[in-house]
Amino acid sequence: MAEVHIIGQILKAVDFDEPHLFCTWTLQSGSAWRLIQGEVHGQTHVSSNRLESCSDFAAPLDIHLSCAAVQGWPTLLVEVHAVNVLQQSWPVGYGFAHIPATPGAHRVEINTWKVAPNGWWQSIRERFGGGGASLSKTDLLFSGVERWLATRQHEPIHMWDAFDGKLRCSYSGYDAVDEVMAAISLAFSHDGQQIYAGYKRCIKIFDTSRPGRLCDDYPVKFAISCIAQTTEHHNTLTCGNWHGYIQHFDLRCSPKQGPLFTLGGHKGGITQLKYAEGSAGWQLFSGARKCQKLLQWDMRNYKKPLEEYQRNVETNQRIQFDLTPDLGWLASGDTQGALNVWDMNGDGEVSALPLHNDCCNGASFHPTLPILASSSGQYHFIGSDGRVNDSVLDCTGAVEQEQSKEKPQEVIYENAVVMWWCGQGL
Repeated sequence: MAEVHIIGQILKAVDFDEPHLFCTWTLQSGSAWRLIQGEVHGQTHVSSNRLESCSDFAAPLDIHLSCAAVQGWPTLLVEVHAVNVLQQSWPVGYGFAHIPATPGAHRVEINTWKVAPNGWWQSIRERFGGGGASLSKTDLLFSGVERWLATRQHEPIHMWDAFDGKLRCSYSGYDAVDEVMAAISLAFSHDGQQIYAGYKRCIKIFDTSRPGRLCDDYPVKFAISCIAQTTEHHNTLTCGNWHGYIQHFDLRCSPKQGPLFTLGGHKGGITQLKYAEGSAGWQLFSGARKCQKLLQWDMRNYKKPLEEYQRNVETNQRIQFDLTPDLGWLASGDTQGALNVWDMNGDGEVSALPLHNDCCNGASFHPTLPILASSSGQYHFIGSDGRVNDSVLDCTGAVEQEQSKEKPQEVIYENAVVMWWCGQGL
């Protein structure tokens, strides 16, 4: 078992307006890490920034850790607090930094931010009453809720900031000849600490806090086309593949053991898997390419699907579906431009809403508000003579229909994202 020894100090706080400051710190690490010696929580003394807007702390750090895997690499979380004349304190800075992964001496600067006052009254209360706004959950500092992942051919995995659109970092998977492999599917773990990337012959597990090529490999036999994880069992992964099967893996077991069990029922490659949030992590929904069925599974009794929901999927395009957090509604697009909606608490009948003039390929519910987002668009095969190519390939590569010999057809393009209000009238 590998060991990591962290020796250093929290040196000082710079450019704070408040005259009297102290700092609290916490060392965050994953479940594979164990504390051997030292303290993972601490607090400095109160310091006055009388010289060049600098408050000196010089608080020592001496922490000895052991780890069974690199996932959950240590992160230092800091909170800077101000103290007024009444000896009341309030937070004036939040920040975090990843512990450097390479041995040696490092100087780490942590940029901090604070919760802004809502108005002049809160500003006065913060200054004289010690009642500044603070975070109720500090995991917002390092969670991945404001970031998203992207992958494409011949490139590493990129993490983008959802607010400013900037590239934050990259994660690279390499093959046996040290060439970059493109991930086929991606998913964050529920705590945001790990990234699961599906490849043709393995699942690579990256630590979110450590960009680069360092990762754990979990070999599999088939290409992983999509990934889902239940909230109840963070050591397991449910993966779909191009052969139309759904496999459930326990990452604690040896890869030689294979999946715990395998689900069938689709005739095409699996395009999406999603666990229902309001079902204690047991209800799984699955969809596939060129397959008219959305299947609902109970993972406690997986011999056959609980329900089948019919939708129109005529191409290999990924047609997405989504569920409301309370498992009340299921929505899915289709290739005819309709949005199919099922009332999960009713009789299960489908309501087909003709919202788009082209393929409706995406549907997503807002997590808290009654708002639904739908997207449209698809690739149209137009020949040089202006005719629409109606040839369709099935999953085996056979041509189902020859090219149309009729006159050129009018093609309707629609590439849009539309927001729909699903609540009561405004």
